[in-house]
Amino acid sequence: MFGKLVQACKWIWGDNAIAFTLFAGFITFGQALYLQMIASKHHLFHRPNYLPSFTYIIICSLHPAMGMFSAPLILNWFILGGLDTILSFTRREDQPRTIFNAGFLFACGALWFFPAIAYILFFGLSLILLRPFKLGEWIVAILGYLIPFYFAFCLLYLFNDLASVRNWPMIGISLPRQLKGMAYLPGVIIGSLILLGAGVYTLSGDLMKLTVSVRRSWGAIVTALVIAIFVSVFTPYKESGTWVGLAPAMALLIVPPMMAEKRSRFATFTFYFIIFLVLYCQFTLHP
Repeated sequence: MFGKLVQACKWIWGDNAIAFTLFAGFITFGQALYLQMIASKHHLFHRPNYLPSFTYIIICSLHPAMGMFSAPLILNWFILGGLDTILSFTRREDQPRTIFNAGFLFACGALWFFPAIAYILFFGLSLILLRPFKLGEWIVAILGYLIPFYFAFCLLYLFNDLASVRNWPMIGISLPRQLKGMAYLPGVIIGSLILLGAGVYTLSGDLMKLTVSVRRSWGAIVTALVIAIFVSVFTPYKESGTWVGLAPAMALLIVPPMMAEKRSRFATFTFYFIIFLVLYCQFTLHP
């Protein structure tokens, strides 16, 4: 499916690299705004702000491949849509439709990019975490997840293209390998762990002040980050920008230290540390 999209883009503007770069930039900016809307809609923070958008764009700047036009970058639209829908599970209105939509979005993501099939674990765990067990809801969830595959195979059958299914399953190992800058990899790992540690530490101190539904929502976000790591690891190494899948959940978890009601040194340190990490990554990648 990504190949078909690339062909369509080439038909519009040819092999113009600048056009693909600008398109990827617009996608990243749109996803950053959508993430901010998710945070405000589900009251993840005590006041609306654009820090989720800021941190999302910063994370996508840690490596050039994460800001390039790629299948994982497009996949983030499905992940953001699925996360938005899942965080609505705590509401009472029209739950069967919401559950069906979440399954549908995650299935479309798996059709788009095979390693994203692991998000079915996130979908199931979110149902367990956010909803009491109801057999009807689980049946709706299964139907929502299977229907995109059913229609996809029907379309392939109608166009006599079932052989292309063989190219769909793709799995490999995408652990970091040799890079031009030897200092880049340990720096970005340590920096990311420091930011995530600061976010989890701040969030754990504020959990008791949050409602039960918001606490469960944060549990779902942490689960999404774990699944995103799993998906990124088991992606073929040749796929560029695979680690951009961590950006949505990671961006939300980094925001709490900067959300202090009064200006504090900890919040200031976190903000400037993010800026420093981006500059460090840019200099160490191109020594």
